[in-house]
Amino acid sequence: MTETETGAKGPFVTELREGMHVVGFFHAREPVMQLFREAGRGSFLRLQLVDRTGTISARLWEGAEEGLEATGRTGVVK
Repeated sequence: MTETETGAKGPFVTELREGMHVVGFFHAREPVMQLFREAGRGSFLRLQLVDRTGTISARLWEGAEEGLEATGRTGVVK
């Protein structure tokens, strides 16, 4: 179930499974930039996605700096 199919929020945290491609709105909690093991490769964004059903760990590999900036403005991510 996605936002475009139902017009609703999208999947809830408890419905998320590894490998799923989803579009949804979640509260971003504890966003932190973290270096890759090979620091020369750059960094990624580590955060938790939260909704009324629970919390799940998430990583943003590409566009991490922009993602961190976006979470700071609203606390909500899509």
